[in-house]
Amino acid sequence: MTIRTFILLSAFIITGCTEKTFDDLILEEDRITYTADIQQIMQENCVGCHNSNFSSGGVRLDNYEDVKKSTQSGNLISEIALSMPPPPNQIMSIDLRNKIIVWHANGCPEN
Repeated sequence: MTIRTFILLSAFIITGCTEKTFDDLILEEDRITYTADIQQIMQENCVGCHNSNFSSGGVRLDNYEDVKKSTQSGNLISEIALSMPPPPNQIMSIDLRNKIIVWHANGCPEN
């Protein structure tokens, strides 16, 4: 299974648990960028454990290059789609997980 197939399959599975359809997410993909969307998601949900001072599992998610690298390797996508541990005090919503998956499917645009 290719990474793109895995990503699209993951998005399809996850969209079954949200009010948005997969088509809605695809229509949004042109608007999702790291700077406008993903950076804030990472800051609020991931950076507490994945940063330059403490990189849980050896993974940093506090800058564009590291988030892109983790996403392109499939590690971040598989974690959020299947078994991601919850961020402190809350679980990342399905809509936020979908945004990351669609952002990746669109090539991880920065701006």
